[in-house]
Amino acid sequence: DEFTGRKSFGVFFCDHCRKRWTSAHAFSTYTQGCQGCEEPSLPTLLWENDDDNSNDTDDDEDDRTPHDATRCAACAAGVCKKVLRKK
Repeated sequence: DEFTGRKSFGVFFCDHCRKRWTSAHAFSTYTQGCQGCEEPSLPTLLWENDDDNSNDTDDDEDDRTPHDATRCAACAAGVCKKVLRKK
């Protein structure tokens, strides 16, 4: 099945240095730079948060780790909620 969501959880894999990472700010058409070698990678797996108890506020308090905006192509394009909220 093709992924139809927008901002979602994602798994990234760097073909260059073999590093793997997850992100709560993954988009199907935007890359994230590898923290090991800076090569951009698209997510290899995406899923949406179906938690009925969530309130979709995307508050910083809900994030377990800081968002790496410098490596996020969605931030650079101005579509990531983390960037939009700070404007």
